[in-house]
Amino acid sequence: MNFTQQSWNTPNREIAGSKGSIDLNQGGGIHEDVGSHRHSLENVVREQFADPQKTTDQQKYDMARNLATYLGKIREQYRMDFKADEEKIRQRAVALYFIDTLGIRVGNRKKEGNTSETAGCCSLRKKHLKLYKENNNQVVEFDFLCKGSIRYYNQISVEKIVYSNLQRFLKNKSDEGYVFDRLSPTHLNTYLKTFMDGLTTKVFRTYHACRIMQQELDKFTRAKRHESYKIGYCKKSIKLVAIFLNHQRAVAEKGGNKKFETSLTSAKLYYIDPRIVVAWCTKWCVPIENIYSTSQREKLLWAMTADADFKF
Repeated sequence: MNFTQQSWNTPNREIAGSKGSIDLNQGGGIHEDVGSHRHSLENVVREQFADPQKTTDQQKYDMARNLATYLGKIREQYRMDFKADEEKIRQRAVALYFIDTLGIRVGNRKKEGNTSETAGCCSLRKKHLKLYKENNNQVVEFDFLCKGSIRYYNQISVEKIVYSNLQRFLKNKSDEGYVFDRLSPTHLNTYLKTFMDGLTTKVFRTYHACRIMQQELDKFTRAKRHESYKIGYCKKSIKLVAIFLNHQRAVAEKGGNKKFETSLTSAKLYYIDPRIVVAWCTKWCVPIENIYSTSQREKLLWAMTADADFKF
């Protein structure tokens, strides 16, 4: 068995535009058409965002970026809480561990009369988990429908304390019983705000999506490769983020069974800080329109002049 636990550890300022790009291999000079395109784009940005108030998107990504400052303390605390005397605190610790490690959504409890079978962390039921040991590993198998009724399936090896806590939480519960029955999304989010103003469980998904993208793009070093290769590399990096987020879409239905494939759009537009992509495209001379369409670039104008050395 392959265990698939995800662990994502934690010189120029020009834009790669449709009119051309900076050739860093030719002394870093700016082609005239790129300079013209850049100044035009910056004027549009200034006009649209004359108000210094940050855009909602930028605030979201800056919040996720800032999480890195507090994440060490949050992790230290939830690991200590694995052994807490109070059951609610233990459940909170394990739930945060899953949200941080796997990037799963927090999951609201269903209101009475709601027959939806979808779940998230706080609404996981006993039937959604299997616990077993294999090759000296403590294994947790997840199998449930998440947002959009998309199946989430994963097998991860966990620390002994996490495994024993899950056994404790599931003891004497029916298949329909909640794993984290003492916990609610409101409680989790209120707790997280004691570490960082405005912090919620949603920020973890954005943070990890951006970190994965940044780390994958940082691995690229082949400046002399053809433009098409670079574009393909960027899109493959986006796909890795989409896989982590479990973003899928139905592509066919045969014999009553839907077939799904990884969907890149949501990850690219709503989870990956576009400044990461713009900076990389600028550095490696990739026209940004090969990654973002015209309409997408218009919505992301605030990010289109990101420094080439921007890091999430």
